[in-house]
Amino acid sequence: MLSAGERQPRDDDCKNMYSILSIVKLDKETKKKVKPLTKLSEFKSLLDCEEQNLKQAYKKLWDEFSNIISGEKDIERIYYILKEYTSKIPSAYYYSSPDISLFSHLNTTAAIAICIYKQFEEDIEKRF
Repeated sequence: MLSAGERQPRDDDCKNMYSILSIVKLDKETKKKVKPLTKLSEFKSLLDCEEQNLKQAYKKLWDEFSNIISGEKDIERIYYILKEYTSKIPSAYYYSSPDISLFSHLNTTAAIAICIYKQFEEDIEKRF
């Protein structure tokens, strides 16, 4: 909840992540553009929400991610795999405006969890 507290309410049915720059309104005709659902290293132009088959894109990304991450033990490599595969996935399109990536949400959530752990580390160690 701490990591997601600044979310904006959702105003359409888009399930792709918005490009933050496209949200800046220079005139009344500015239309929101979304980022295509791809790995971070794959460069594509911005697409309108209805132009992409999201179900197939999510499945393809998940299958690739699952194959690469399975059995991985190196924590740094896991970090970079997560970055590669979750930087263009919206963290919560179903109830808020999709403008924060899953990777950014994972990063802030982990950072907050570490801070809370560090604050109560002695108490936690005493219990176990």
